[in-house]
Amino acid sequence: MPKRQRNAYNSNFKLKVVSYADQHINATAEREYGVNKKLVRDWRKKKTKLISLDGPLKKMRQNPSPLEALEKDLLNWVTELCQQGYIRTHIAQKLPADVEKKVENFHLFVLKHRKLHNFPLAAIGNMDETLISFDLPSNWTVHFKGEKTVSMKTTGAEKSYITVVLGCMADGMKLKPMVVFKRKTMPKEKLPAVMLVHVNKKGWMNKDLCNMWLERVWSTSPGALINRKSLLVWDMFRGHLGDKVKRTLKSMKVTQAVIPGGCTSVEQAVQNKDA
Repeated sequence: MPKRQRNAYNSNFKLKVVSYADQHINATAEREYGVNKKLVRDWRKKKTKLISLDGPLKKMRQNPSPLEALEKDLLNWVTELCQQGYIRTHIAQKLPADVEKKVENFHLFVLKHRKLHNFPLAAIGNMDETLISFDLPSNWTVHFKGEKTVSMKTTGAEKSYITVVLGCMADGMKLKPMVVFKRKTMPKEKLPAVMLVHVNKKGWMNKDLCNMWLERVWSTSPGALINRKSLLVWDMFRGHLGDKVKRTLKSMKVTQAVIPGGCTSVEQAVQNKDA
């Protein structure tokens, strides 16, 4: 079915049709000028506006698009939120300029030793530490506008934290987690056997605790009891690189693969959600 052709009419033509229709009827104007009777009726209703238009104009100006008005409202809303500080941007970790070279060398090191010692996936592991706060109070709240004093209630533990040590093997096996509390004495409560719990007055890992993790967690990984050779991947935290830790690694026949500085977000399996 052929598409109906749309014609454009200027205001002079419309007024001429309207004048003829005023003297006769809409149907007569339709036959005389070859336009739809509905258009004639519509033009007669808008006669006053048509008179105010310039002759060369083909059509009356339409109302602005509702989408255009919506975009303006959206822009105003976003601008207002930005001024109030509710929208924040985050600065991503900057990778070193030579990241590609460092990553390539790290991969070559891992591949070289895996081929040399024929490590199975169950003998390749990764470990990392992370601080977890007991309470993370927000720095904003909802309150009546204009209040001079707004009280913030917290648990009082916003400065308390623990260190959690996570480990996994390349075949998907998860190692027992280790939790380090910020205190001097061990908790008196009965602790769950599914994790290793220890204390430190500063609440974070050190060389001694890294050594403990090797002896009490890594030693439970597959093949460790028979002193099978293995590969441990971790970052450049100084607690990993102490002489005592190196001696323990050597006695357990563990080769350490140290992730280059600034590349943990790329290479750390327990830190990378896409790994």
